[in-house]
Amino acid sequence: MDKIKKISNLVSVSIFLLMLTVPLVTGIVEKDILVSQYEKRILTVLPEIPSSSLELMNYSSKFEKYYEDNFGFRQWMTSMFSSIKLSLGDSSVRHVTVGKEGWLFIGGIRHGFNGFHDAMGDYMNINRYSESELNRAVKYYSSVKKWLGKHGIEYLLVIAPNKHTIYPEYLPSYIKKQHKESAMDQILNALHSSTTVNFVDLRPSLFKAKKDGLVYFPNDTHWNQRAANVVQYEIMSKIKTLFPGISYPKMYEIEDKKDVLPPGGLLKMLGLDKNKGTSPFAVFDDSTKETLAEISYRKKRHVLINNKNKGIKAVVFRNSMFSAVKPFLYESFNKLISIWEVFNIKSMRKELNIDPPNIVIEQISERQLPVVGNQIGLFEKGMILSRFNSPKATLFENEWDQLQIIQQLKSKSLNSIGFELKSTGRDPILHFPKLPFLPGEQYLVNIKIISEVNSVLQLFYSTLSPKEHPFSRDRSHIKNVKKGRNDFYILLESKDLGQYLRLDPIITTGDFILESLVIKHVEK
Repeated sequence: MDKIKKISNLVSVSIFLLMLTVPLVTGIVEKDILVSQYEKRILTVLPEIPSSSLELMNYSSKFEKYYEDNFGFRQWMTSMFSSIKLSLGDSSVRHVTVGKEGWLFIGGIRHGFNGFHDAMGDYMNINRYSESELNRAVKYYSSVKKWLGKHGIEYLLVIAPNKHTIYPEYLPSYIKKQHKESAMDQILNALHSSTTVNFVDLRPSLFKAKKDGLVYFPNDTHWNQRAANVVQYEIMSKIKTLFPGISYPKMYEIEDKKDVLPPGGLLKMLGLDKNKGTSPFAVFDDSTKETLAEISYRKKRHVLINNKNKGIKAVVFRNSMFSAVKPFLYESFNKLISIWEVFNIKSMRKELNIDPPNIVIEQISERQLPVVGNQIGLFEKGMILSRFNSPKATLFENEWDQLQIIQQLKSKSLNSIGFELKSTGRDPILHFPKLPFLPGEQYLVNIKIISEVNSVLQLFYSTLSPKEHPFSRDRSHIKNVKKGRNDFYILLESKDLGQYLRLDPIITTGDFILESLVIKHVEK
């Protein structure tokens, strides 16, 4: 009996030691993985051997983080954990939600989650435009259309719906809509009612097409070629109304290929790769197949020329959703330039200089809505720079001796950098000389200022009929000044703009340099 107990204890101890040592030894032998597909992050690398006492103090914590990311069988264990969770109808990661019948969706509803543009919040109609944001977005799309129109180019907006929107029946039952109208509803309704911006609402056609077969992959975020076939048809049908002379849009034959597994990007996020199912593919002619075989779907800028088609030229600003659509549109255009980035003035100007297109298609995804941030800001800045660099006239340019110091400022020096000044109070004031502003016209003021403090800049303008004082807060522009270099563009567009400006560079004590101060008369 004692012998059996000793053997049992020995086996238990041996198993315990193996559990401790095998992951350690395996971790040493195995080659470290740099990026975890499961966690979508860069793993910690082995820290360098410490060469000083200070580095030695921090080494243990650094090595601990490294070991947590690289111990033996880590990938296998995380994959097994994820597989077990998935079999129970649950997700092992917060950015993937398990739906009905095993469908996977990007996003989650856990408190504070907003990763991957929060597609789940889009479906619930939580991520919506405020009134001011919607007005700004409408102005943005109208401005893009107007700017391209000046160059003789049509504009078409295409929004790819989230999988959640087209397949809500596979979402978990606990996910409910919080509002009736989505951000996509808001922007498309606003564009339809108040602008002439051309757009395609793909939702009705995709709802209809899903009756014939899957249009999105159950284990991925993207649509498939069955959907892409519908998308290209809707795009070309709209373009047909803009260019009546082009060939009529057509639908392609679609066949399911059992030997081609569908993509499973969401499965990979779970650390799994055992996908199943078929993939629908369009049937193209042999010459088109040869060309498409050479397409680099991940290339940032790709040019496709179809000599069989003598029609129009198009530039498409797009994301990964467009990859499935590109083969179809190749057959529809004489030249198709695909640019994997959001629409921006800088890239568009390059295309204008190379070979101006007939139409620009801006393709974005529903989960990018509401668009109110960086994309609009980049366009607005690009438009301002475009107007500033082609003015009607320059009215003022670094004429430092014409500026009048009113109060709480001391001139320190005029050097190669600019006009160096010192603020001695909280209300330093500079006056410009009388300027030949014309009522109803527009002017851009560019102020480059290098500040040693965080503060606020305020530019006041007078009107033709001042009441008690020529300057007031209601007739001013305010900019936040950050410590370091700042570059501001201020548009003056008052219909009764007077001829005097006042500049309060900062509102505290401290040194600063007016690097540049330029005023230009610009086109409206």
